[in-house]
Amino acid sequence: MTTVNFSSFTLPHLFGGLAPSAGLAEITTNIERNLAEVAVLDGSAQSFMADAAALKTLLEGGAPLGTILAQQEKGTQSLVFISPDEQEKVRAVVQAAMASWFRARQPLGYAAGRTFSAAEVGGRTAVQNLDMLVSIPSVSDSQTMPNRQVGDVMEAIHSLLTGVGFQVEILRGEGNPLVYAQRIVDPANPTVLIYAHADVQPVKEREWEHDPYKVYYKNGRLYGRGTADNKSGTVSAMAAVEAFDRAGVELPVNVVVIVEGEEEVLSPNLGGHLLQIQERLQSRGLAPGALVVTDGVNVDTHIPTIAVSARGVANFKVRVQTAEGGVHPGLNPQVPSAFQAWSVLENDVLRDEGVDLVVEELRGLVPPIPNELITSWRESGLDNRTVESILRVSGRMLDGVRLAVSGSHLLAEVGRQFSATTMDLRQIVEDGQMPGVIPHAVEGTLQLRIPPGVDADQAAEIFIQLLNHARPLGAHVAAERVGPVVSPWEGPLDHPALQIMGAALAAGYGRPSVLLPIGGSNGFLHPFSRMFPQTPLLMIGLADPTANIHGPNESLDVGDLLAQTHAIIAFLSMMGET
Repeated sequence: MTTVNFSSFTLPHLFGGLAPSAGLAEITTNIERNLAEVAVLDGSAQSFMADAAALKTLLEGGAPLGTILAQQEKGTQSLVFISPDEQEKVRAVVQAAMASWFRARQPLGYAAGRTFSAAEVGGRTAVQNLDMLVSIPSVSDSQTMPNRQVGDVMEAIHSLLTGVGFQVEILRGEGNPLVYAQRIVDPANPTVLIYAHADVQPVKEREWEHDPYKVYYKNGRLYGRGTADNKSGTVSAMAAVEAFDRAGVELPVNVVVIVEGEEEVLSPNLGGHLLQIQERLQSRGLAPGALVVTDGVNVDTHIPTIAVSARGVANFKVRVQTAEGGVHPGLNPQVPSAFQAWSVLENDVLRDEGVDLVVEELRGLVPPIPNELITSWRESGLDNRTVESILRVSGRMLDGVRLAVSGSHLLAEVGRQFSATTMDLRQIVEDGQMPGVIPHAVEGTLQLRIPPGVDADQAAEIFIQLLNHARPLGAHVAAERVGPVVSPWEGPLDHPALQIMGAALAAGYGRPSVLLPIGGSNGFLHPFSRMFPQTPLLMIGLADPTANIHGPNESLDVGDLLAQTHAIIAFLSMMGET
């Protein structure tokens, strides 16, 4: 049999599954026994023991313990054996790298004042750190920047990252500050950037079941403003790096953590901060090999997802008018309401009976769906029936309401097609107009979402020409562009770092990852792409369909929080092998 030296026995081997081995079987049997004891003490034995057994199987390479022992008795030469003097080193790596995974499968509530694992000794837990950050109402407001409480949360993050060995700066300038933290192991090692943001959306407290600025636990989820979007990103990045320290294993890559304070207001000053960051990296001779963005989504709970594209956006102010002024509805029923004309514009001119955008000039611009995406969805079991259920939950749709998208691949319709949505609509009231008249004019905002691979300015020009030439019910339409046009973003599907992230997420969550085109837009995508054009941007996150980010009772799945931490550990380890 072959003896494996610890120098070659790295975390990627663990995460990828090992060949059956007696030495590793002993380690994982002890892990299973210890986990079972913790589970019994806490009253959650059934699910916890099952997951402990699943972990044991993963580490053994998929072979049952009995098979391993039988093979060893027969002297099978294909076995890989870890010598006894290496077992303690392996045990330390396993305990540190998988600690978050263990805790994820025993979702103890913060409200009950318990930690995730009875085996954890000292230090901060991920939930305690998350609760501390959530307790700071760091709402970003573009009208009053810099926002004091965004500054407060940056100071808190500065303290947390300093505590786990980072060199930390708070970069200031126009607007809100940004945290820049680095742990440089060796400039010759690969460098990984990790991005999160710590600003949040405002809350309407009367709509929340509990205090939005205190993490509380319910049914396997942690609730609070900023849990999923996106203070958990900082927490999981920090926990991942800390795991290496607990294990006594040297960090395999240089890690740079960037925490922004203006994402919720479209990152107006990120470009200036990134210029400073680029100068700091260049002064150390560091070239980022990957940028891990933690502000993404999971297509569903427990389904790890990599966002590979995002749609662009353009906004238009539109006025629809059917008469010179308001008239009596009883005496003039022949006059169509401007609201009726707007409805016809949106549902018949722009859409096919209120569903898909049917502007042929626009649909002809959309490139085909990449085969990599179709394969990813098929292998993950994401057929249209499953996706429709997910979309209904994510959209908080009422029973019986039709989806406003259709097609053979609903995920593509959501993320790789045009859509137009009325964002606001109001009646135009003339001076001196009496109440109770037919609305003769309305004005509103139409928002056009632009799929990846499409020239955003060209699409916006086609759309505005269509609006200005439309005559719904014969009404007059006048449209103009409002604000800047944001181009779509698309990452490379063939970059090795994307494949590594897919493997890392599979290790963290215990199932294959999904490639997803997201329908939204993010202000940070283009500044990062311009500043680091050779660096692959890998967007992961914890906003699942029930997270309700930006809304009341925002939450994340507690298991997925620790699964993401585990995935980041795996990614850093695998990148260290490149």
